[in-house]
Amino acid sequence: MRVVIVGAGMSGLCMGLKLKRAGIPFRILEKSPQLGGTWWENTYPGCACDIPSHLYGYSFAPNPDWSRVFPPQPEIQAYVLAFAEKHGLVEAIRFGTVVREARYDEARRVWRLTTTGGEVHEAEVYVSAVGALHEPKYPELPGREDFAGEAFHTARWDASVDLRGKRVGVIGNAGSAVQLVPHVAEQAERLYVFQRTAHWVLPKADAPYPAWLRRMFRALPLLLLLYRWLIWARLEVLYLLTFTKGSRGSRYLRRLTRKHLHAAIADPQLRETLTPRYQPGCKRILLTNDYYPALARENVELVTDPLRRIDPAGPVGEARDYPVDVLIYATGFDPLAWGQLEVYGRGGRHLGSEWGQSPRAHLGMTVPGYPNYFLLLGPNTGLGHNSVMWMVECQVNYVVQCLQALRRSSGSELEVREEALEGYYAEINEQLGRSVWSTCQSWYRNEDGIFALWPGTTTRYWWRTRRPDLRRDFVISGGLSETPSPGL
Repeated sequence: MRVVIVGAGMSGLCMGLKLKRAGIPFRILEKSPQLGGTWWENTYPGCACDIPSHLYGYSFAPNPDWSRVFPPQPEIQAYVLAFAEKHGLVEAIRFGTVVREARYDEARRVWRLTTTGGEVHEAEVYVSAVGALHEPKYPELPGREDFAGEAFHTARWDASVDLRGKRVGVIGNAGSAVQLVPHVAEQAERLYVFQRTAHWVLPKADAPYPAWLRRMFRALPLLLLLYRWLIWARLEVLYLLTFTKGSRGSRYLRRLTRKHLHAAIADPQLRETLTPRYQPGCKRILLTNDYYPALARENVELVTDPLRRIDPAGPVGEARDYPVDVLIYATGFDPLAWGQLEVYGRGGRHLGSEWGQSPRAHLGMTVPGYPNYFLLLGPNTGLGHNSVMWMVECQVNYVVQCLQALRRSSGSELEVREEALEGYYAEINEQLGRSVWSTCQSWYRNEDGIFALWPGTTTRYWWRTRRPDLRRDFVISGGLSETPSPGL
């Protein structure tokens, strides 16, 4: 059995290490010239994680030397690189390799992955570790290509552009924008922040870890484990109290966020503009201490005028024009990037065409009609409250157990049953309907429903993925004769 992994971010590297420990040969194909995924690609000023550092790393590879409660991008990238080097994963990665197509060869029972350079990589198992948030999304505004100044996305940051003394426009006001805007405001002569929808904002409880505490974490690994567990437990409780319609925790968050807003913004009109009209938690709650003060600066203007187009001089709204020298798109990522992959399963069926705007995978990992194909961080596995690294580890352990069972069997193909997928979505859609995410429009959902988030605690996901139910959910076939799925 050979495995090909596409993506050398944190999920792909975790998959690689677990396969290595299980004695299963693998290769990792990475489109970029360096590993790290989103933490290599996103280098804009202020880029950091909004999950505490000791919970964001791998549970089996704790880092006692995180410098802060919330880790900045360079530190996360250094952690990932050190992890890959320590465990001998770098030599398994083919950098600069962009997969154009993945096609299942039914006759030979292998996946054939063709790159843009014409190379073909074959393996019995294909693991997609590209995630959902890696393709930059741009606003659908006519004239965007006609802008005469410098323009780039936060995920394609151009460090050669000097913002000092420039007129700058930032389109977007969510996760990347609240980190970026304070830094741009200090340099720009004039900064326009274009807001479509206000977001709930909480103060960020960030601080450096003192040297004595880092020494204690190094000397007492159990203390570090307990500290990580306490962070995780607090966020689990937050979910239970907050992320259902009309919860008491949601009302408490509303009061807390409004208190933060009133303390930072003196102008009543600006406060009103920054006050959301939906339940806290429906869109991701933002953590920042310096975004509101940046908006209160004299050289910064928060713009809610709906944009109609972009002219060579800059954005054009319904009320007026906004001439700028530099235009920065803080507009996030295409959450349906899985569907852009050219993946072909049995009988030439095409994954993107089948999914359309409604990607579906059993436990976010397997799809009927695509044997030996696994997704990491697939549909409905994102989180609105806790560390996605928990989900990654659950999925990786699940995939390895599936492959070990396949290796022990007399078959060569493992495929999830259609009825397992249907039953799974009947269950989670009912739970999603009770969640706070069903009360407003966000990137988590479209007209077909909520496709991005897991509707429960991370504890519940661990329980569902702790052991594959191979007899009920899967068929193992492709040997001398079709074999019933062995239990685990």
